[in-house]
Amino acid sequence: MSDVNRPDQAKGQGLQLSPRAVVGLAIAAVCLVFVFSNTGKATLRFLWIEITAAGWIFLFLLLALGFLAGFMVGRNRYRKVG
Repeated sequence: MSDVNRPDQAKGQGLQLSPRAVVGLAIAAVCLVFVFSNTGKATLRFLWIEITAAGWIFLFLLLALGFLAGFMVGRNRYRKVG
């Protein structure tokens, strides 16, 4: 038996990403570089709460919350119908 026609062993075909995935990965990389390049102390004031921590912590939390919000809003798009 020959495994020549198996699609997972096709020559020259490595990991293929859609343009949408490439753009998403590029945006994520830029965001992470931005987050980790801001390491100085920062103070967050929200209503009556005041928190002082490294700036990257606040940026990373905002990035994670934005990802979660985008996932929650767009998740109905990926549900199977019927």
